[in-house]
Amino acid sequence: PRWIAEGMADWVLACKPSAIVDPACGFGVLLDACRRRGYRGQLIGYEIDEGLVRRGREGYLGKPVIDIRCADFLATPKDAIPAAIVNPPYNRFQRRELPADIRLELAREAGLLVSGYTNQYALFLYLVLTRLRSGGRAAFIVPSEFLATGYGVQVKKFLATNRRLRHLILFDTEDRVFPEAATTACVLLFEGEPTDALEVWHLSGVGDAPVYAELCGERSLRQADARIPYDQLDVESNWQGLGCVDFDLKGFVALSEFGDVKRGIATGANEFFVLKPSEALKNGLTS
Repeated sequence: PRWIAEGMADWVLACKPSAIVDPACGFGVLLDACRRRGYRGQLIGYEIDEGLVRRGREGYLGKPVIDIRCADFLATPKDAIPAAIVNPPYNRFQRRELPADIRLELAREAGLLVSGYTNQYALFLYLVLTRLRSGGRAAFIVPSEFLATGYGVQVKKFLATNRRLRHLILFDTEDRVFPEAATTACVLLFEGEPTDALEVWHLSGVGDAPVYAELCGERSLRQADARIPYDQLDVESNWQGLGCVDFDLKGFVALSEFGDVKRGIATGANEFFVLKPSEALKNGLTS
């Protein structure tokens, strides 16, 4: 949505970069938002879909020209990035054989040993931030599920070690930024230098668009919902709850006192898991 893109553009433009890179630009919407906000420097986008590249080149012919390159960002030279604005590709399940030089770069620059099962949006996050110039800025919009899942621990550990994430902006799950998507989104705003603390914002979505615009433009009069020093962040915990009100659980009993909860295989083949009426009667179960 344009209001999301414009906020991300405002954040990036504040560092007055010599160039802005979008490593997965699609139609070039995010780069165009930078142009609409008055940027007149170099705009560079990478996209592997030839059809999108062609349509993007046809659609953004004004000044300054958006340079959309038909290339895989993960295979491009490891040049320093002045600023980045990113909506990286998201794959729920994948197996990609990572090039040896990418593995080496991540091990050397970020101390990460990543597998081919690492979601692509995490790879873009790692590579952009390790290549981001001092004094630059980056803005990402990514699925927020990594904040609360086991596989997201490595991502959170990277963010906590890197310490460039200034703002974590979480949107209400009932008001999805992308209405047709099956996942919720969050915006990550990065500084070019390490910061002392992470500021967390819980926004309702379109209803809080003015608050979002103000904080992206660093004009906000409202305080963040939480400001957490990096040395106090727990990467094993659920970051979706950062800054939320703690509930008084006095008098409550843990569910584990009553029994265990186990989750079976998630499939749509319910005939394998539904008892026949005769089996239900045999086990003393009522319909």
